[in-house]
Amino acid sequence: MVVLATAGIGAWGTAAHAGSITGQIAVALRVSSGCQVTNGASGNDSIGNLGTLDFGTVSPTWNSPLAANLSGQGTSGQLQVTCAPGITAFTVTVDGGLRGNRTLGYAQNTVAYEVFQNPARSVTYPIGTPKTFNVPQDGSAVTVPIYGAVTPNPSTAKVAGTYADTLLMTLNF
Repeated sequence: MVVLATAGIGAWGTAAHAGSITGQIAVALRVSSGCQVTNGASGNDSIGNLGTLDFGTVSPTWNSPLAANLSGQGTSGQLQVTCAPGITAFTVTVDGGLRGNRTLGYAQNTVAYEVFQNPARSVTYPIGTPKTFNVPQDGSAVTVPIYGAVTPNPSTAKVAGTYADTLLMTLNF
């Protein structure tokens, strides 16, 4: 119900009070159940780009393993996953990349690499195998570490170029 009140026009032809209207405004927020993945950047960044494993620039042969930490704004080799109350666990699956076997490619040339769960690079993310992470009851973020390594290549020179691959990481909750 809307009530309008008007006042008469004064002796000089102006309204003393033109009136008022009171009404309601609906306000809502819908929070979906799920998990949010961040790479250390603001929450408004695209979820499609979780970061980069960059092994740098090397000569055609190298004698030591090459290591890469997940890079992105503030990642330090880690993603952060925050889940809604009621979600007690999620899984992370990392695929084999564009060629299915975790190889960096340039033209017809390849270099094998591996993806790890720890900075010591001793526990892999097996291709296509889910890894379970438990969600704390207090709702705090869960760290999902991502590290990479390329084995030494001391004897067979590689063709010069930028070798690349793209991994797909799937989070199920």
